[in-house]
Amino acid sequence: MIRGVIFDLDNTLVASIDSITKCADHVLRGMGKRGIDRATAERAMGLTIFDLFALVEPRLTDGEKTGLFNEYRRCYMDFIHDTKILPHAREALALAGTKGLRLALVTTKSLGNARKILEAFGMDGYFEAVVGFEDTSSHKPSPEPILKALELLDLGAGEV
Repeated sequence: MIRGVIFDLDNTLVASIDSITKCADHVLRGMGKRGIDRATAERAMGLTIFDLFALVEPRLTDGEKTGLFNEYRRCYMDFIHDTKILPHAREALALAGTKGLRLALVTTKSLGNARKILEAFGMDGYFEAVVGFEDTSSHKPSPEPILKALELLDLGAGEV
């Protein structure tokens, strides 16, 4: 029996490619690196921001990647106005709630920014669990974030 639903954030509940592109471009250029265009950002959708930075600048050191990530996480919300909620996203979450389904969110965004985005679009009250980038050591397409969400919801794989 289905007792829960696990959602992704980007391209499931919100259209955030413009925010991702503009913030990543800002951060890369601010650290003296090549910028990024939308097509490149689209190729990295669903992957981590580290993967996006490595796509643009393959020779980054671990220290540079960490510096870029920290700056990206810090300034991402400056670009939130370029993110749009997808049609019927809130309605889908509300409907799931009326059916008694337990909801979790799994994203490669930082947990803090994911929570801020949910709040900005009035979706924060729907989720019992939110799993962000820093909550697991492996990321999509690894099953680890999904397994973490299942653990937080106290549900089995056959129940979502």
